[in-house]
Amino acid sequence: LPVLLTKLQILANFDADAWQLRLPYVCFGTATVFAIFLLAGEMFDTRIAWLTAFLAAIWPRLIEYSQEMRSYILFVLLASTSGFALLRALRTNQTRYWSLFAAAATFELYVHHLALLNVFSFFLFAFVSICFGHIQSRYQGVPALGTTPRPLSLFSKVTTAFLAIGV
Repeated sequence: LPVLLTKLQILANFDADAWQLRLPYVCFGTATVFAIFLLAGEMFDTRIAWLTAFLAAIWPRLIEYSQEMRSYILFVLLASTSGFALLRALRTNQTRYWSLFAAAATFELYVHHLALLNVFSFFLFAFVSICFGHIQSRYQGVPALGTTPRPLSLFSKVTTAFLAIGV
């Protein structure tokens, strides 16, 4: 974030137009729609992912964040990316997704101070998912690391949902 702010300050000193200053945030907003599509595709099917991406593209708050020169849209982008990477890492246990999650969560912590709550809830969700086996792998047809192929009770689903949102 400080590098981005420094770049914007340099552009502002060299007679930059408003569109040049806001262009990075518009790119972050566009990438956010794609990251939300990936996150919804990881959680649900492709039809739901397209619907979610459409709703994210027309959501007034995200459009407003993309037009401002603040770090809110970057925070949403990094939160969506880290959520996608965490779900994919829990399902596949591949190093590249764990690395993507770690990088996105770290950058998210640098962008906004409320990211600490988000990252804490991600780690809590990962801990509960690994310990209690709530994430099933749909890629290899076998349970993911630390999981057993048994149906989940309603109590387990509700408890995991509350822990994931940090309640």
